[in-house]
Amino acid sequence: LHILPLIFTVLLPQLLLATVFISTMVISFVELIRDQNKHMLLPSIANLILLFGYILAMACFYQSGNYIRMFQHFVFLFSIILFAEMFYKMEALYTDAIQMKTYQRLAFTDGMTGLYNRFAFEKDIVRLCEQPETVSSLGIVALDINNLKSINDTHGHHAGDNCIQKVASIVDESFRHFGECYRIGGDEFMVLNQNRPESDLLDGILNFKTR
Repeated sequence: LHILPLIFTVLLPQLLLATVFISTMVISFVELIRDQNKHMLLPSIANLILLFGYILAMACFYQSGNYIRMFQHFVFLFSIILFAEMFYKMEALYTDAIQMKTYQRLAFTDGMTGLYNRFAFEKDIVRLCEQPETVSSLGIVALDINNLKSINDTHGHHAGDNCIQKVASIVDESFRHFGECYRIGGDEFMVLNQNRPESDLLDGILNFKTR
């Protein structure tokens, strides 16, 4: 009868806590080994350290009754490892976000001219069609390069590429403040003027003509 209070107040909580530690450690190591999830390495090590510290602390408890300080050291080490893991994950998330933005920018950018590409133009047109209430006014300017094929045939494709880049630069300088500029084909350019005064578009056209 005198043993029952000891079991319920000391042994049972310790057994339950040890079960939690062991279960957590086993789950983390299984995920680490089975899924080859390298992100579980530090948590697995941290759980192992905490379990080892708990076992030593319980040994000290039954031997001398003084276990708090020892267990505190292992908890501190456990916390440091988890903090390092959190920092690593935050750094990985930041790197992934930067890479995602880079990939998105490349997906919507024409590699030769630096303008938005046809994919970006079509995406914006679809968005405008699906959300017409967001557009109070819309102006579109279509541009192309005359005799580009003749330039390629006479002077080579390098000269043709230089011509495309030069025209793209002029388009960008003329319209960058008045709308979005796109290269949608070999010698074709588009400008979208959304929710801006018509005078802005006319100023861009005038700037282009004076180049």
